[in-house]
Amino acid sequence: MSRNDFKMPSYEKNVGRLVSIYKKALLRLQKELDAVDVRLLTQASTYALIRNLQAELLKVDKEAVEWVKENIVIATKDGIADSLVALEYVESREEALKIVRFNQANALLLTKAVEDTFEDVLAITQNMNKHFVEEIRKVSSTVIAENIAMNNQVQITSKEMAKRIEELQKKLRDSVDVAIVDRGNRKWTVEHYTEMLARTKMTQLHSEACSNEAIGRGAYYATISFNANTKDACRYHQGRIVKLTSEAEGNYPTIDQLKMSGQIFHPNCKHHIIPLRDASLLSNWERSLADKQQKTGDKALEAGGRNPANVENERKS
Repeated sequence: MSRNDFKMPSYEKNVGRLVSIYKKALLRLQKELDAVDVRLLTQASTYALIRNLQAELLKVDKEAVEWVKENIVIATKDGIADSLVALEYVESREEALKIVRFNQANALLLTKAVEDTFEDVLAITQNMNKHFVEEIRKVSSTVIAENIAMNNQVQITSKEMAKRIEELQKKLRDSVDVAIVDRGNRKWTVEHYTEMLARTKMTQLHSEACSNEAIGRGAYYATISFNANTKDACRYHQGRIVKLTSEAEGNYPTIDQLKMSGQIFHPNCKHHIIPLRDASLLSNWERSLADKQQKTGDKALEAGGRNPANVENERKS
């Protein structure tokens, strides 16, 4: 089997499970908010509404923590197993998983990854809580200030009043669908952010565990997986040789150096590493690809930026 036929496990079902936890919770929260008559909001009812929503988030946290405990271990074991296969200790991932052992580096990696991911998933509900508390209180204050809270028996005859109520109702509904606000002040929806978080965590953890296992067995190099359909800057680096440790010999970048460029191994990136003891073990085709990609990748690094343009054209000229 060619090294470039070596596939990392698909984590889409695992990712989907975490996304589902938050999507279902979001629907429950929005259903409760849809039932709120903004005309009747008072300080007391606002407080009760917030407490109900916060109780729902506590359930989400519990489910998310269980997901972390299970899936972080899965990705770590898979990374170790794939390293054993790539280095030809065993022939299949299934066989490798039966003999997986955590060396010191991977034991520490697992502990740290679980702690970090706990913080990440809890931060989602903390941000949701912060945002909807702020928005609900704003809506409540607006209702009271504008005297929109009216007797249930009164019919709304003003189109302007009806439109205002509709706007406030929408603000309530939208207030719970904010997982995080990034440095660019962009609001990530709960579904989009949890999907990115889960996929990135599992993919990166797989690669780190794979690397740690290889280093522990005296293999200090790897190639980056190759996908002919890649469109972003990853295409400049896939297939090339990288060093797993900066102390290794050779004019190859480390994984960390490539990651810092933002051109590959970025959030949501699906590329992975395939450990290698020595470049001489590559087939002629694989070595030719690695050499070509090293030249292209170095030009991309020199150009800088997340997705530099015309790198391939420069190489051809």
